[in-house]
Amino acid sequence: MKIALAIAIAFASYVAAAQGLLIETDEIPQRDHQGYTIREHHVRIAIKDGTAETTVEQLFQNNGPRPIMADYMFPLPDGAAVSNFSMSFGDRKIEAKLLNAAEARRIFESIVRRRQDPALLEFAGRSVLRARVFPIPAGESRRITVTYSQTLRRDAGIDVFDLALRPLRGVQKPIESLTIDADVRTTNPITTVYCPSHAEAIVRRTSDYAATVTLRASQTLPERDFQLYIGSSAKAFDARVIQHRDRGDGYFLLLLGAGKQAPTDAMPKQVMFVLDRTGSMSGEKLRQAKQAFKYCLESLRERDRFNLIYFNEQPTVVFESLVAANSDNVRRAIEEVDKLDARGGTNIHDSLSTAFERFPIDRMRAFRAVVFLTDGLPTVGETAITKILDRVRSLNQSKVVRLFCFGVGYDVNVPLLDKLAEQNGGTTEYVRPDENIESKLGEFSDRIQAPALMGVELRGEGMYDVYPPLPVDLFHGQQLVLAGRYRTTGRLTIEGQSSEGRVALTVDLRSDATGGDYAPRLWAMRKVGYLMDEWRLNKNPEVEAEILRLAKEHGIVTPFTSFLIDDDMIAWDGRAPREDVKLRFRSTNEAAQRDDGEGSVRASQNAYGLKGAGGGGSVQQKIAAGESVTHYNEQLGYDAPATLADKAQAKMRNVGGKTFYLQNDVWTDSQLDNGAKTIVIQPFSQAHFDLIERRPSLRQYATVGDKAIIQLPKAAVKFDRNGKTKLSAEEWKLIGEEPKDGKKAGESTALSLGWASLPLALLGLLVYAVKKR
Repeated sequence: MKIALAIAIAFASYVAAAQGLLIETDEIPQRDHQGYTIREHHVRIAIKDGTAETTVEQLFQNNGPRPIMADYMFPLPDGAAVSNFSMSFGDRKIEAKLLNAAEARRIFESIVRRRQDPALLEFAGRSVLRARVFPIPAGESRRITVTYSQTLRRDAGIDVFDLALRPLRGVQKPIESLTIDADVRTTNPITTVYCPSHAEAIVRRTSDYAATVTLRASQTLPERDFQLYIGSSAKAFDARVIQHRDRGDGYFLLLLGAGKQAPTDAMPKQVMFVLDRTGSMSGEKLRQAKQAFKYCLESLRERDRFNLIYFNEQPTVVFESLVAANSDNVRRAIEEVDKLDARGGTNIHDSLSTAFERFPIDRMRAFRAVVFLTDGLPTVGETAITKILDRVRSLNQSKVVRLFCFGVGYDVNVPLLDKLAEQNGGTTEYVRPDENIESKLGEFSDRIQAPALMGVELRGEGMYDVYPPLPVDLFHGQQLVLAGRYRTTGRLTIEGQSSEGRVALTVDLRSDATGGDYAPRLWAMRKVGYLMDEWRLNKNPEVEAEILRLAKEHGIVTPFTSFLIDDDMIAWDGRAPREDVKLRFRSTNEAAQRDDGEGSVRASQNAYGLKGAGGGGSVQQKIAAGESVTHYNEQLGYDAPATLADKAQAKMRNVGGKTFYLQNDVWTDSQLDNGAKTIVIQPFSQAHFDLIERRPSLRQYATVGDKAIIQLPKAAVKFDRNGKTKLSAEEWKLIGEEPKDGKKAGESTALSLGWASLPLALLGLLVYAVKKR
């Protein structure tokens, strides 16, 4: 009887996947064995003040016609203690054995050499829980549960929870149902619960000291690891910084949160509501708008002040000035809204002029905003976009008043609304015909309910290109994520206005910081979002060139850059100018160049999604509001069309801080320097294993493929069957070496997201034998 060895890896992430990879014998044809799937993969995490208890429950299904015998292997995080292992198999007790890192390494290297699968290199060098799985009959399933506890990494004052979910390329069948539920509790008030890896993770603050994080997926494959940062502080405000620097200027993500403070003590709001009641708003649109404004009015606190303007050819002001949000004034405003009917033309110029002219700028500490809702183009009075923008700018030169625009339907002037919001420190949201006005405006009202720190500015030498553009505002129950670049290290100062007065905080950008792999791409996505808004307004060729360069380098595949992954575009490095690239960019974005219409609205929404990348953003807001996000793609990082996501999956990989394109059958680093020295290594040779041991941070790129080229600071490393099996001392010097813990000297106080320091949690490995009957 011959035995065929097969390997399957069960990843646990919101998009995790597990799949048997079978090494067949001649006696067992491949068509005669269908392997197994993971029907369920559920993860429960309980985090309390720097410690975590994680429970992984997996349901394995044998889909083949023959029984399988398997070894279950579970790589453990460093320092983890297993408190429970169970497997449902009648009355039999399944015992598990803990293999140390050396034992596990010998097993994995043997498997990798036999399987020739580079992804399995990720499991080398870790302690492993191993259990013999009794034969699983054809068509039956087995449930395995593992519970372990660990102390979280604490860097720069933040607890870091890592869940390694690197995909196994070659997986054929996705997990049917995958869930991750994290319960976070702290002794001090929570200031930050941040998931940079998954924009669709729903973070809910249930109290000052507790939060939940939820991910759901079905029929899905993994793309990246799950990461969660938890910050808490007894102080009113707390700031932390994540850094990444490989070559050249560095990247940073600044996390800013507010500590405990009851909403009644929050800074008061001064809000001017401006409602379009023109003829085009008739019917369902006006009905929904009335309900939305009622909700906003009723959500005001008595400390807040407000006014209401409705307009068609001319604006009508309900109160002479801002009034207290007491029950009498709110009731009167609601009565005015109820009486509105839809008729007349659209005078945007005069309505916004009136709103800002009636806005008193006093010495009171308050959050000031104009909330403007319209469904049309300017048709009455001054209709020139530039003059409307200039008028509002002249009335709000200090940007003390924020302007939030809501465009209803497709017949709105998109560049006008986007620019109005941008130059006045606000945002624009669009309500498509199939969406609900009330839910959009209601979610916005909830978001600004309790102002914490207004007019946040960031200062520091060598810092530049910060997104979102400053100043910005922080609200209780939320967090600010600022993404930027830096040339030199040093101190950053954060300043803003709270209800108690001026607030100043400091954080340090360190010279020895590594990791922060997500920072470069999140920063680039945000910048491209803002640049797209600018390009749609003025079609500047320099802005266009920068969009294309960033999109190519960081793998930002959107509807307006989708042609960059066409076969004839893959080889373009994004830097050398090409006229055909510009022509294709303009052709792809033809619909977005209109001032109105569905194409223009969708282009603005795509840009808005990119501008919120890595900060919860529009995806999280839509899910929290109960809206459908059917096309969110983890690899692309936004709500992408399914066809585009499939195309990108075949041509591009975003792994760690790098982007790879499939070029001439080789996964090629987008930052490849063609003039750099290239060291060629034979896959699965001793040199390959030595490379992983000396540079463990390169392990994450093993999932790309056995033909890949990676750019390092001093050289490029290429994997090729004709490569070397042993490297010289000079070549190792160019590659460099990392300490065994994966950190560089002095890194302990810098927040590091490098793969080398990630625990290989929640990776169930099955090594099984298929016996011929």
